[in-house]
Amino acid sequence: MIECGVSIRRIRECLKFRLTDVCGCLVSHGHGDHSKAVLDVQKAGVDCYMSEETAQAVGANGHRTHIIEPLKQFRVGQFTVMPFETEHDCAGSLGFLISDGTSKLVFATDTFYIKHKFVGISIFAVECNYSKETLSPDLDHAVKRRLLRSHFSLENVIQFLQANDLSQCQAIHLLHLSDANSDAEMFRRRVMQATGKPVYVGADRARQPLHRADNQAAHQTRNRANEPVWSHKMTQQEWRDTFLGDIQSLYSVKLLRVWAARWAEDIKRDCPDYVDEIRAAYVARIEELKKACAT
Repeated sequence: MIECGVSIRRIRECLKFRLTDVCGCLVSHGHGDHSKAVLDVQKAGVDCYMSEETAQAVGANGHRTHIIEPLKQFRVGQFTVMPFETEHDCAGSLGFLISDGTSKLVFATDTFYIKHKFVGISIFAVECNYSKETLSPDLDHAVKRRLLRSHFSLENVIQFLQANDLSQCQAIHLLHLSDANSDAEMFRRRVMQATGKPVYVGADRARQPLHRADNQAAHQTRNRANEPVWSHKMTQQEWRDTFLGDIQSLYSVKLLRVWAARWAEDIKRDCPDYVDEIRAAYVARIEELKKACAT
């Protein structure tokens, strides 16, 4: 089983109350929509596999908790699993390459970028959260910024898939579509056109594709329902501190360049007084990483 972000009752129902047939549960990261039922799943007798950071975040310990690390392969029942790092705003986030000896599955959700390339994959199950074309026009800058730096866009999904070996790919599954910033049918069509492979979207999204007009209505509905929204307008100083923090947190030149391409216009708009300082920090960080690689 991959993820346990719904109630244990819902998990039991989906498995037709045969939880004892599950050989293990892989947990990608500590956010509740992926890990909500970890402790209940463990109490039901299922071993759970996660990073140290995720275990700490969800309070998992004991003999049912197995700590895993990126690029260190392990076995769960008949499956071989290779975890790999993903780029999300949650420490210890992982994706998984899973093989049963015949077929291979790549699972990655809640990430804005995947640095690895894969060969001989049968099924790709990846997040496709939003597209630049379907972003809600009312989206607050702070919300937009978090979305762009922690979730996979349609455009990046297509680039990722095209960069991989699809010769043995049988199907592509698009996961984790945004309620207010996605269009399931458009996403399915675009990915199918780009890859030539069968593409599937989560059942609920496929039945009820969201279009531009729906995006705004959905966004407004959530606001009326008093769900949390970002109302604080960040100052130039706050944006500066955030961007500088981003630069220091990125650990490769490639990621830094991806970051710069994505945020250049936002930096000019949101903190124009600090553009030169941010640019200098960016250049210095690239030189620092290049020296580290050389040694």
